[in-house]
Amino acid sequence: MSNAMVQYNRAEAQQAYQRLQVTLTRDDLQTAIVEIKAFLKMFPDVALACNDLAVLYHQAGDKLKALACYEKANRLQPGTPAIIQNLAEFYFVELGWTDDAITMLTDLLKSYPQDFSLLTALGAISSRIGRADEAQMFYRRALELDPTHQGVRDALAALG
Repeated sequence: MSNAMVQYNRAEAQQAYQRLQVTLTRDDLQTAIVEIKAFLKMFPDVALACNDLAVLYHQAGDKLKALACYEKANRLQPGTPAIIQNLAEFYFVELGWTDDAITMLTDLLKSYPQDFSLLTALGAISSRIGRADEAQMFYRRALELDPTHQGVRDALAALG
């Protein structure tokens, strides 16, 4: 059930969201937050807009609002790679919920085994928690997808 004042269909909401992305003020964090919040008052069930608002709140240092928006986005549209990756990163970096983050990303990797960003995220987490063998495995798989990626090559070399 939608909280919107006026009923709308998903296609209309997605089109409005695409227009918002084109016009969104990217150089002023607070203005961008206001713009997305106004959009979400009209279209409260657009998961990617909730995710974008979470990213902006996180950048602004408002971790509690960021977490609420990330989790709302994930409830609205479960299984969306970008949303899950952002939520998992937040869990790992901000809350220290390593196991939750790893579980979310590895579950997503089952559906998207060739996702470069998932592989590198799992490599980075594994490396940071001292699981060098796992980190190397993820980084090697990422290099199979993009053999010229210098950042991954450097991370793999740093692991020995």
